[in-house]
Amino acid sequence: TTVSEKMADDPQALVAHLNTFFDIMTKHIERHGGYVDKYIGDSVMGVWGAPVAIEAPERAAAQAAQACVDAVECTEKR
Repeated sequence: TTVSEKMADDPQALVAHLNTFFDIMTKHIERHGGYVDKYIGDSVMGVWGAPVAIEAPERAAAQAAQACVDAVECTEKR
């Protein structure tokens, strides 16, 4: 949200930034057995273990979250 607020004066750059962010988040959520339930503003809601059960959904969600953080940190360093 802070980044989006700072980019409010350049909507085209904000949309490009959010598209990249959403692509990264979606990839890692799905790679770890989850699915994207919805996009909420500049946030992503991922779900694990429903409607289809998976083994250790808590672990999968935590691993996805770490992968998302790592991917965003890597992107920011460029």
